[in-house]
Amino acid sequence: MATKAIPRGYVPLEGSERHPSPSATRVGPADPAEILSVTIVLRRRPDSAPLPDPHAFLAVPPAQRQRMSSEEFARLYGASPQDVDEVRNFATAQGLTVVESNTARRTVVVRGTVAQMSKAFGVDLARYEHNIKLRSKGEPEREIYRGRDGHIYIPSSLQGIVVGLFGLDNRRIGGRNDAEPPNTTALDIPTVAKLYNYPTNSAAGQTIGIFSESGYNSADITTFFKSLPAGFTAPTLNDIPPGTNSGSDPLGETTQDIDIAAAFAPGAAINIYISAGDQMGWVNTIGRVAHPEPGDSPCSVLSSSWFIADGDDAASLSGGVTDAFITAVSNAFQDAAIQGVTVCIATGDRGTDSNVGDGKVHVQYPASDPWVLAVGGTTIGNVAGTSFDEYVWNDPDASGLIHSGDSQTARSSSSSRYESRHYRERHARRPPST
Repeated sequence: MATKAIPRGYVPLEGSERHPSPSATRVGPADPAEILSVTIVLRRRPDSAPLPDPHAFLAVPPAQRQRMSSEEFARLYGASPQDVDEVRNFATAQGLTVVESNTARRTVVVRGTVAQMSKAFGVDLARYEHNIKLRSKGEPEREIYRGRDGHIYIPSSLQGIVVGLFGLDNRRIGGRNDAEPPNTTALDIPTVAKLYNYPTNSAAGQTIGIFSESGYNSADITTFFKSLPAGFTAPTLNDIPPGTNSGSDPLGETTQDIDIAAAFAPGAAINIYISAGDQMGWVNTIGRVAHPEPGDSPCSVLSSSWFIADGDDAASLSGGVTDAFITAVSNAFQDAAIQGVTVCIATGDRGTDSNVGDGKVHVQYPASDPWVLAVGGTTIGNVAGTSFDEYVWNDPDASGLIHSGDSQTARSSSSSRYESRHYRERHARRPPST
C-alpha cells in the first residue's frame, strides 16, 4: 500500500476510517485525472432547536404533521451559514469546484480530480477488485471500485464541523432482500388487502417513495394493473434525479415494490429514487427525500427492500461502512421523520441470524435505526375465505405459526419496531449532531 503524507495542520476525520473489503485486491492506483464528486456532511448548527425524540411523534397524528419549508428547517435544524462558508472556502482554496450547498441537508458537494481530492483530504486513492453479493439468492458479482485505506484527513479548523465525507470510496454496500420462503403460494394484492381489512379509500393526492438500487419494468407495471379488478389504475411514476430507470432489474424487485405500493394505495403517485448504492448514494438520496428539490413532489412514505448491513453491531458494520456514514444517514432518517416522512425498510429474509453465521441474533441496518420503521417477518398461509394463518417468513410450517384468525380479528404482525441494544450503545456516546 502506498503511503500518503498528511498535510501540516490536518487531523483525522473522526469516524472516517475505512479499509478495503476482506476479499479485495489492490490492482493499481486510481487515475489521477479521474473526476469525481464527494458529499461533505456538516453538523447541525450550534444553536439548533431541540430535536424531537421518537416519542414526541406519538402526540401528533400523521395527518396533522406539517412539512416545513427548506428555509424554516435550515433555520431550526440545518447547518449554520458560517460552517457552510468555511467548508466552501476550504474546497475552493484546494482547487475543488463547489457544485452545490444545502443548509437544510447540511451538505456541500464538491468536484475535482483524484489528484486534487487526494491532496485535499490526505488520502491515497486506489483501484480495488473484489466479489460482492447483492441478492439473497444471487451469485457473487465482480466489482472494481475506487477505494482508500485508513482515515480521511481535514484541516483542524474544520474539526467538529464536518461529520463525514462520502464519495472517495465508491464501493457498493449492503444488498437487497428478495428471497421467498419455501412452500409458499402467491396471493394477489386485493386478496391480501381484504384479509387485513385494508382501507379501500382513494390515496389520490398522496405520494409514495420507493428507494432502490436497480431499475424497474414500466411495461410490466402496466400489464399488472390491467390484470387487477376495475378501479385499479397504473400509478404516475416520477423518476427523481440523479437516478434514472435503467430497467436492469431481472428479478423484478423494484417493479414488485412499485406494484404492491400502488395497488394498496390506489391513486397515489410513486416517486422512484434510484441510488448508486454506495455511501454517498444513500446519504444523497435520503437527504433528497427529507429535503426535496424544487419541483419534486414530496413523499409521505418511503419504502425500500435494500439494506446496508446484515447487523447493526460493531462487527457487522465494520466490514463495509464507516461510523461517520452511520451517523450521517441516521441523521438524514431523523430529518425525514421531522418532515413527516415514514421510512419503511425490510428487516431481512434470513431469520434472526441475518446470515452473519456467528450463532447470535442480529437485526439488519437500517431497519433497526430508531428513525426507521422495520417491516417484514411474516407470510400468509392456509387461506380459506376470510380465515388465514401467519407464519414466520423463514419458517413457514406449523412450528412457525404466530397468528391464526380471520379478517375481523386479524392484526398485522408484518410490521415491527426494533431498537437494537448494539445500536443504542454505539450511538449513546455521541449526540446525533456530531
